[in-house]
Parts: sequence; C-alpha cells; structure tokens
Amino acid sequence: MAGQSRGVPGLPALYGRAVVQGLRAAVPLPQLPLRGQRRPPPTDDLTAAGVSVSGVSLSSGHLAEYRAVCGYAASDQAVPPAYPHVLVFPLHLLVMTAPTFPFPALGMIHIANSIRRERALSPMDSVDLSVHATDLRAHRRGRQVTLASEARMAGELVWREESVFLSRGDSGGTPVQPQAEQPEPGAPSEDIQVVEPEPWRLPGGLGRTYAAASGDRNPIHLFDLTARPFGFRRHIAHGMWTQARALAELATRLPERFRVDVEFKAPLALPSTVRFRARDEAKRIGFDVRATTTSASAPRRPPATYLVGSVTRL
Repeated sequence: MAGQSRGVPGLPALYGRAVVQGLRAAVPLPQLPLRGQRRPPPTDDLTAAGVSVSGVSLSSGHLAEYRAVCGYAASDQAVPPAYPHVLVFPLHLLVMTAPTFPFPALGMIHIANSIRRERALSPMDSVDLSVHATDLRAHRRGRQVTLASEARMAGELVWREESVFLSRGDSGGTPVQPQAEQPEPGAPSEDIQVVEPEPWRLPGGLGRTYAAASGDRNPIHLFDLTARPFGFRRHIAHGMWTQARALAELATRLPERFRVDVEFKAPLALPSTVRFRARDEAKRIGFDVRATTTSASAPRRPPATYLVGSVTRL
C-alpha cells in the first residue's frame, strides 16, 4: 500500500486535483520544482498505487438518500451490497489522482464491476477499507486498469470489489485481453423464474440526485453541458447507480454470500426509460438493463443494452 490515511479524504479537494491533472494532460506544461523536488511522472508501475483507512462507519455517508435513489424499500434496513462502493470512492479518487497514476482521473470510463459479499452488513458496523490499483492492460479503445477494494472487520474480509476503468486512447501496443460476454436472460422453464418489473423511468436529474448520495460528481453525470467536453452529447447515468438499482430489484432473492459481476455496455443517457429483466436459476441470476425501444436512427437494430450482469450464489 502507498499509505495509511487517518480518515476518508475530502472529495472537493480530490476533484480539484483531478481537474488540475486533466488540464495538465490537455495542455502539457514544463515540470516545475515543488519544494526542491520534481513532481514524479506517471508510470505503469502500480506497486505503490494504494491507500487504506481504518474505522469507517457504514452509516457515515448518505445511506438513507442512497437507499431511496437506488429504489430500495423503506422497510429494508440492511446495507445495500453496492453501498460500500460509496465509502471507497474517495479512496479510488485518491489513488487515481496520485502523481504516478498512469491516467488522468477525469474522463476515465467505468466499464465493469465485480462485488463479492461475504456477509450482510449493518449500518451499525464499521470497517477498515483499502484500495489498490492492479492489472493494467490494453483495451481495444485504449488501456484499462482495475481498482481492487476491500472492507474488513477485525481483520475478516466481509466485502470485496473490483472496478475496471478505461482510459481511451493508445493501447500501448499490448495485446488486448478480451472480456467474457455475460449470457443474456433466456426463456423461462419450470424451475426458472423471470423477473420483469415495470419499466424504469429515469428523470433528467437522476445523475445529480445520485451524486448527492454517493459523492460521485463526475461531470459526465450532471448536465449535458458538463458531459460534452468528455465526448457525450447528453449526460449519462452512473454505472454504479444502474447496478445498485438492479440489485434493489433482486434484494429479496439475494443470499447472505454472493458475487455480482456486471459489464457497462453503453452509456445510459438521461432522461430515459429502460427495461430490467432477470432470469433466476438455482445458483445464478442473469440480468440486463436495456432500452425499451429501438433507436430512431437505427430501427433495424435490437434495443440498446446498457448493462449485463449475473449474481452467483456462494
């Protein structure tokens, strides 16, 4: 680990650092001495790209607001399985804004996520959190890196996450490692149940509401105007909101221990109306989030798929 933090870092300062780094990447400037030392350059060596923090309360964030915006029932008081991501997010940003991190934080795209829950958590719990960067590799649209996060109680691993981020651009000539496609939900049989609620109607302000609950104020999620410099015509929903909303639909079907794997297949522009569908088998639940209609510009194509995932019961 690169360092031990006494508390979760403040997000405004981290976003300020991310903006400065983004400007430096867009307009390269000569490296100036800082207190007698030169700023270390970015590197592909991720050995020291990590941080940890102890004694974080699971109710220290906006837990009630998070539950509400992600669609959880008011009567369900358990900690949502994706909620610890909110608590490790400042550590993600701290790692990604370190001078030696290989990419600027702003503009990176979250393309996949995996969460393994070893047991259900209570708002009364406190955890020790750690994050480190790993698995830097080529991608067909640039390069990707994984941020591996852990939550422990008295040394026991209770929650683990792997978030894969894409930096668009040169892949560096390294062979691309293809990611496995998630199977799509199929037709039901006698021992398979299909979950298909009413379509989700996502308001234009969803990104800002989720940002207030999660702290993730990436400009691509807030307004059309702030999303356009990063290549999006409209602002888009957070991938972690889409995943959390899917898990809320499946909340009554999740066991104590499970693993959920998702791929964020396409940006989900706001406002939108989308369809969630899941196929519940004995050991596995496959699910996806798709557009309700085909695109007017490509009427012969199937509806766009935004998220594909699976839950494995452990």
